[in-house]
Amino acid sequence: MTINSQRSLSIVMQVIRTISVFCLLSLCACSLLSHPHSPLPKSPSQADVRIIKHTMGETAVPLHPQKIISLDSQSTEVAISLGVKLFGYPQKEIPASWRRSDAVDIGLPPKFEKVLSVKPDLIISIDFGFLETYNFWSHIAPTVVYQVTKDVAGWKRLFMQLAEALGQTQKAKQIAALYNARIAQFKASMGEKLKHTQVSVVHIFPGRIIIRTENSFSGSILQELGLDRPLSQKPSAVPDFTKIFGNTSWYFISSELLSLIDADVLFVVTSNFSQPDDVKLAIQQFTAQPLWSKLNVVKQGKVHVVGQYWLIGHYLSANLVLDDVFKYLVENN
Repeated sequence: MTINSQRSLSIVMQVIRTISVFCLLSLCACSLLSHPHSPLPKSPSQADVRIIKHTMGETAVPLHPQKIISLDSQSTEVAISLGVKLFGYPQKEIPASWRRSDAVDIGLPPKFEKVLSVKPDLIISIDFGFLETYNFWSHIAPTVVYQVTKDVAGWKRLFMQLAEALGQTQKAKQIAALYNARIAQFKASMGEKLKHTQVSVVHIFPGRIIIRTENSFSGSILQELGLDRPLSQKPSAVPDFTKIFGNTSWYFISSELLSLIDADVLFVVTSNFSQPDDVKLAIQQFTAQPLWSKLNVVKQGKVHVVGQYWLIGHYLSANLVLDDVFKYLVENN
């Protein structure tokens, strides 16, 4: 893809996002006008709230919120891992095993009417376009929004920030401690093999091959584990036209460059939450490449297909990544 086409794509995406935000704002305004008695945030006494700092400022959050809404998959995962009951969230954006039938599926983008119907007393989110519509969500209930950062360890910081907003800081520290213990356990189990094991990670879907670098979510976990990565998966290998947009966590490659993904172990990440046929097609296309059978990792039988939790997430996803790494690098060796 040329620089001009990348820029054109960026402009198109910005226009689409602007139109989407405008439509949501219009829907929100109409909803408020058509529901003159819609529940708005109450003004609890200072003794009943905590002041939480977040991207949009400071918000008085109930000490013991009873009905919590999550606007996106990441904040949903954080709440679930902390044992917090959510009354609404975008159910189709998370694995089926994490969903609850008694919660409202608010969709993504979240549908204003469905959020309003829950009558929440707290709304949480990690920003994926929610900063523009923050005022409307905050008219329904106290709303806390945190912005995604580009640094490798950003997901851990977001986890602790949301845990604070949910009043679950101690539980969050326990989860982090258990994760760190698993990291130490893996290193001890690998011993000297750790120094001589190179791991490659690619994400595939029909017609596309994407290299995931050390600056990605799973890349940060593999770094903590002490696993080496191919040169193609160092941040410095990201093409300049991709870096223009501030991205150093992934980039596309053509099938002619398949040798770049060779390593001792290859993890192939598929997007497999809701469209299994697309997953099968992606794997078939990927393994049908002429250069595929020539890869040393293929000849050694060290290719492992894993789930979408390798792409983005928090401690639930991170522990699933660790499960795969233990399974294929420790238990099966």
